[in-house]
Amino acid sequence: MEIPSFGKLESIKALYINAPVKKVWAVHADINKWAAWHPGITEASLNGKFAPGAVFRWKSGGMSIESMIEKVVDGEEIIWSGKALGTRARHKWYFKKKGDGTIVSTEETMEGWLVLILSIVMPKFLDKSIDQWLEQLKKKAERP
Repeated sequence: MEIPSFGKLESIKALYINAPVKKVWAVHADINKWAAWHPGITEASLNGKFAPGAVFRWKSGGMSIESMIEKVVDGEEIIWSGKALGTRARHKWYFKKKGDGTIVSTEETMEGWLVLILSIVMPKFLDKSIDQWLEQLKKKAERP
């Protein structure tokens, strides 16, 4: 018998970044430097190679998260899943060349009892979080 999910949220977003895919990818895939350019992340640590099966730990919004990379298609796609107190999430990232820049699109799905509470107290928290991530990635990647 499958346990029904509750408190499920999904956010799908995309943003054009005026930088080549290679640069945008390099910024995004360097997990150990996330906290240097993303103000919502206070810690991020990947021990080892950025590859499927690798585990990384990070703090976002004061919450400790443990994630595992599921899929990497170099320069094109990243999928990871993670868990934190009362939350499970799966995050997909896509990088596509558009002219001289990059379109980054992302899909995140979260579920759990904490997600249910947060969706009541802060109904747009996931959308806002993804918007902030994309904007910070854009800001960092577009710097000379």
